Amino acid sequence: MTNVQFLFDMGKLLKRPTPDQSQFETENYELLKSLPESVYTAFEMTRNEMKDKDPLSMNFLWFANSMNGNVLAVIGKSHRQFIRPTGRKNYSLMLKPNYECYIKKLAENTLLPSYNHTNTSAAMCEQFAMPEQSPLPVIFIGYTLSKTNDKVTGCYAVCIKGKERLWVSDLSSLYPPASGNNFILPNTPIMTHPEVEVKVRVKKKAQ
Repeated sequence: MTNVQFLFDMGKLLKRPTPDQSQFETENYELLKSLPESVYTAFEMTRNEMKDKDPLSMNFLWFANSMNGNVLAVIGKSHRQFIRPTGRKNYSLMLKPNYECYIKKLAENTLLPSYNHTNTSAAMCEQFAMPEQSPLPVIFIGYTLSKTNDKVTGCYAVCIKGKERLWVSDLSSLYPPASGNNFILPNTPIMTHPEVEVKVRVKKKAQ
């Protein structure tokens, strides 16, 4: 990842394999099709919790952090077998046969996870495993929100390396659950998200 300084020898890190999108969807389809509903349920939980919070007690990360925890809690009610502690005081989804998945808010324009990077998370985004970790591929199960956090705007499974999206599965179309001819078959890649050009305007210096 560009401009990331590691405190250890990168040569000692193990490279994680790049997972195949179609295989990932096929092997985990039963869980993936329930994820959008879990995200929407967690969103309502988080909004209700916010009503009881003093605005002064919430920083700009509060909603996303609470939402991530609530998504895991909702998933845990029906798919507890997939939730595992990471050893770093948080939890991940260990999907079958071997995928390490993290619940994250995604940036709406890039679909990359929102992060204040540590060495561990930076290595994870680069698809490297720390010396004490198993080199399983990392996939982010994420959601996008409106700027005011009043609406869920998407739900995705994203495989990245650094700042590059290797593939994206759009899970949003699975909610509400489809049926009949509209049912998305597990062997069909759900969607590759189009590239979005990010434009930045340079402010003129004051004279």
